[in-house]
Amino acid sequence: MADRLTIDLRVGLRELYPQGLYSDLLIYSGDSHYEVHKIILHAQSSVFGSMFEGELHLESTGQHSIRLDEDDPIALGVLIDFLYTSLYNEKRAALAGDALLFAVDLYAMAVKYKVDALCFVAANRLTQSLTVTMANLQACIRVIRKIDACSADDDDGLWNALARKLTPQLRWLGTNSDFWALQRELKPLMTAMSRAGSMSWSGGEGGAGK
Repeated sequence: MADRLTIDLRVGLRELYPQGLYSDLLIYSGDSHYEVHKIILHAQSSVFGSMFEGELHLESTGQHSIRLDEDDPIALGVLIDFLYTSLYNEKRAALAGDALLFAVDLYAMAVKYKVDALCFVAANRLTQSLTVTMANLQACIRVIRKIDACSADDDDGLWNALARKLTPQLRWLGTNSDFWALQRELKPLMTAMSRAGSMSWSGGEGGAGK
């Protein structure tokens, strides 16, 4: 019965959000805006909760609003969709173009708003989309640079996910001067690669990938 009620609640929330029914907050980001319910976002993210305790702009319609122009509007939209549905909005995410770089942006957004489940989804999207071959090594390097730019110093979630993807190709990656230089430059990458390599040798990598 509890599972049935949970499913019914999720379905109800999915219907409320796209129609804007009973929404009590407008979130603006760039040229995009989202009609949301403060109680839903507050319940799912303590960061939104703290934000809503501050002063919000009052629209002429009587509805509150807030601008989040520092956030990427597409990633913010995918995050809001996820808070309502627990699903990754493929259609909205496709608007970003580059799936690999968007996965990094989305992970950073999920970290910022402390949505752990979406962090897992974004990291999984990255590893599923990333193909590690000599031909697309430069694309991998762009992803690594993006992770370095977006990751907090105390967060190694994306580094670990990336390292698990790279480690099986380490035999030829280790002979590539560009990748070797990058490892030496970026300590988080070197640390994650060493950790993933140790897990692989000890037999732990198989369990981690399940």
